[in-house]
Amino acid sequence: MSASSFHFVAPIRHENLEIHFLIGPSVPPDYLTLAEGSSQQIVEIFETGRVGRLAVWNKSTDRPLFIQVGELLKGGLQDRTVATDLVLDPGEKFDGLPSYCVERARWSKRQAEDHTKFTPSQEFVSTKPLRKSVERRADQAKVWAAVSKAQAEMACAVPGYKESKASPSSYKMSLEDAALQKNVEEWFHVIHEGSPLDAKTVGVAVTINGRLEKIDWYGHAQTFQMLWPGLLRAAILEALLEKTPDTKSPRPLDKTRFRDLLRRLETVQPRKERPSPQTIGDTWQFANCSVKRTNYQRLNTVAHTSASF
Repeated sequence: MSASSFHFVAPIRHENLEIHFLIGPSVPPDYLTLAEGSSQQIVEIFETGRVGRLAVWNKSTDRPLFIQVGELLKGGLQDRTVATDLVLDPGEKFDGLPSYCVERARWSKRQAEDHTKFTPSQEFVSTKPLRKSVERRADQAKVWAAVSKAQAEMACAVPGYKESKASPSSYKMSLEDAALQKNVEEWFHVIHEGSPLDAKTVGVAVTINGRLEKIDWYGHAQTFQMLWPGLLRAAILEALLEKTPDTKSPRPLDKTRFRDLLRRLETVQPRKERPSPQTIGDTWQFANCSVKRTNYQRLNTVAHTSASF
């Protein structure tokens, strides 16, 4: 995809968070997302008895399923987060979905939940240490350490925050704290209401404290539209926890830097992996960022690209 196919529109700013929206081509297929498929009861995620591997079944007869790294899964024997992007064919069952535990102190049924299955939350891991630990496939101990650090930061940054009584070690349950949600939703309302989204928006660039953190863009605009609320809440939480009295004013996004990055993706050979039969992952490690691109082999199309700085 040529660099000239994309352009950014005017950003929206709130406090120390700035978001630029990326306009670009939208290429079929229209992927099913975890939350969408779960709500329609056509996607199920199961325990396998292994912390690092889950089973997923795409029951849709006509839509491939896209699963994004960092998506949070609630339930099972431990809450998890997805460890890599994945694309599944319509009707495909796959028992090798890589995952991390984000609830260290449990390996049992929790309250009235079904301990054999998971509920996708349409939420993503947040805070830079946790996000990077998951994206860069660190070991489980580093993910647990990043979860504990994030929970400590929530307690310091949000007056009235209380750890979950049902599961104090659960990152997902921490996000459900009423005081934390109130803060996040206040930011969400302001940003979401002012966001210049349209049918051609395929991604976003997130800047926190004047520093470019991440760019995500998708092969199909509808995929971005479905994931956007969760992506926004994750960005808000990260910005909220990094907010300081001397927060710097946002610097203009270097759009030339993004175009140069796109050109480099076309000229530098990536490291390839195959996390599932229909998923091909390309990875580039440059001096200042890590880039991952997820391809759906059956249609030879790009599902998702992310650049993490």
